[in-house]
Amino acid sequence: MNGEILNKIKEIIMDISDIDVSEIQLDSSIMDDLDLSSVEAMTILAEIQRAYNITISANELMDVETVGELVELIDRKIQ
Repeated sequence: MNGEILNKIKEIIMDISDIDVSEIQLDSSIMDDLDLSSVEAMTILAEIQRAYNITISANELMDVETVGELVELIDRKIQ
């Protein structure tokens, strides 16, 4: 697991949603555990895409449920 990506995701989530970084774990469900609104989730996605200069398709996003899965997806995209 890429710790640098995880830390960046935590920072982005915290900035957009005011969720404390200690609450954001690899196994945290993005929508359920973090209780993000759909607007917050889309803003976070846009910021991640901008930060890493990648594009995440709707199909790829549908397969992502946890923070850890998001880290893995980003790691694959930037390879």
